[in-house]
Amino acid sequence: MFFLHSPYMTSFFLLILFIGSNVTHNFAHASPPRSQVSASVDYLFLKHVNYNIDGYTLNIDKGWLPGVQLAYSNTSGRLKSTFAFAKYRGDVNYDGQISSTLYSSTTTEDLSLISYRLDKNRPGKLFQFFGMASFQRWNRNILSPNASPQNRQYQWLSVEGGLRLNLHLSRSNQIYANVGISRTFFSRVLLDLTDIDKGKPLLDLSNEFGASVNLIYQHNFTRHHRIQFFSKTNYWRFGRSNTRTIENNDGSVDLFTEPRSETLTNAIGFSYLYRF
Repeated sequence: MFFLHSPYMTSFFLLILFIGSNVTHNFAHASPPRSQVSASVDYLFLKHVNYNIDGYTLNIDKGWLPGVQLAYSNTSGRLKSTFAFAKYRGDVNYDGQISSTLYSSTTTEDLSLISYRLDKNRPGKLFQFFGMASFQRWNRNILSPNASPQNRQYQWLSVEGGLRLNLHLSRSNQIYANVGISRTFFSRVLLDLTDIDKGKPLLDLSNEFGASVNLIYQHNFTRHHRIQFFSKTNYWRFGRSNTRTIENNDGSVDLFTEPRSETLTNAIGFSYLYRF
């Protein structure tokens, strides 16, 4: 299984052991913690749909992907900066069509994300504001027993802004809700067509808006040790790409384009946080 053999999972457990070895009473009289490291494990449900120019469904990727996330944050005054890296990988069901070939198979998904988030703390206020910028890379390897593999690599930047709701149930228990609106930039897809001697054409995708919702329950064991249970939903879409023309040896040409798509992800997970 992914969780048992992944180097990211090994890093997660090593981080837990390292943090657990710290003796918190040594910091009992120190200044309030301003930095934090966290490690998360979660399962993400992915649904990706491509549409033709008439709006009909071409294909659907759908299934669960295990993942891990590592993050570091620091608070200075009323501003909190967070750097995070997340990785998801697994096989999901694929049903649909590419070109004129029908597939009913699996696709190996490999999704990576690097992000920077800035929160503006508003002590005593129910809401606070946040902004986030991220770079994402998504590899899709569509496998079928009766056709050549179809490989695609998507890359894009995303900028998001939104509100965070803070509900303090008690000194040890809090609930947070994040709602954001996002926009993609510099979206591209690289088609690996080397199996059919067409090279690797790069297509520019049309940028679109997206949205996210994140719900978090947090329990504070001490001033240094905390855990979170969370669910998060993200939605984004790409418009139809430009068309690339590739000439064959006999003088004929092939046209390649990436259709319009929508992607919805839902994740549930657990985080361990250490403040210092």
